[in-house]
Amino acid sequence: MPHAIRRLALLLALAPLGLRAQAPVITPAGDPSVQADTIYRLAVNPADHQGERWVLLLDDGVLRYEADGTGTRTYRTIVQVLQQDAVETWAEHEFSYAPGHEKLTVNWIRVVRPDGTVISETPTQVQESDVPATMGNPVYADRKVLRYSLAGVAPGVIVDFSYTTEERKPFLAGDFHHYWRIHTGSFVRRSRYIVDLPASLTPHLLERNLTITPVVKVANGRRVTMWAAQDLPKPRSEEFAADSNNIWMTVILSGARSWADIGRWYAGLAKGRYDVPAALKARYPELLAGARTAVDTLARPAALRGAGHPLRLHLPGHRRVPAAAAGGGVQHRLRRLQGQGDALRGACLVAGLQGLPRAPQRRR
Repeated sequence: MPHAIRRLALLLALAPLGLRAQAPVITPAGDPSVQADTIYRLAVNPADHQGERWVLLLDDGVLRYEADGTGTRTYRTIVQVLQQDAVETWAEHEFSYAPGHEKLTVNWIRVVRPDGTVISETPTQVQESDVPATMGNPVYADRKVLRYSLAGVAPGVIVDFSYTTEERKPFLAGDFHHYWRIHTGSFVRRSRYIVDLPASLTPHLLERNLTITPVVKVANGRRVTMWAAQDLPKPRSEEFAADSNNIWMTVILSGARSWADIGRWYAGLAKGRYDVPAALKARYPELLAGARTAVDTLARPAALRGAGHPLRLHLPGHRRVPAAAAGGGVQHRLRRLQGQGDALRGACLVAGLQGLPRAPQRRR
């Protein structure tokens, strides 16, 4: 089939999006740009996909952001289950979000047959919980998880779900970062990725290994870009293959912020976090007497850790709390570790040593 005809067929399957200069507004009422029955009819014959556990009939992402970093991102997956060992994978779902600055809406999650007959319209069980901190490198995260359990999932059926995450207050104004895989590791009948941004905003964009040409439309002060593909075969991976290759198609997108912007933002967060009490600073000549090298200075933990003074926590959004009174909760213990790190770096600065914050490394 000629390339132009294939492209027309793809746009018709996702109509009427290809004729609009704005991203579709997707709500629990549905997606006006995707004809669900048309996608369901893309169901494959399992005999033609031996060894594959499932097939993605639609892999869809729609992003709409403003210049200040607020916006929404909506993802939809329509998957045909082929094998029994894939049932558990698609019968249980998790969606995470940060309630402090995000709102999560599960637009719909249902189980249907290829002819569109609904097997289950709603989940049998919904559970919300906090995300526990990891034990290796404990970092407190203000995130919650919604878990959904579905009934009726079996080989041959289709699971169709959509969810929207709204970013209400980004940590850094104008900042966002998203990674889209056009190749997913399984056979994909239809793939679509739409990004709707102000026309005046020039984001950082990295496209890798694309064999498709994105469609761009500019109107009414907005620029809408769509990457669409169809019938993507499952990539054949090899053991110990490099993570960088010329096969997997990906799109990486982030806001227009520069590293200088990030540095200024972080400097504002760090201001005052490395302060050392004046009384302790006055004792440093005595505490560090005889220390001729940086190693000698670091070998005096009493001086660098406060010389008996209770460490104080100063984290953005939290009041100062003496470490001794931080309590026994997991969150308080994690904050106490962060406060000790800040106090140690502050003491190093007073002693004439330059300490740089460093991300923890996992042990192998």
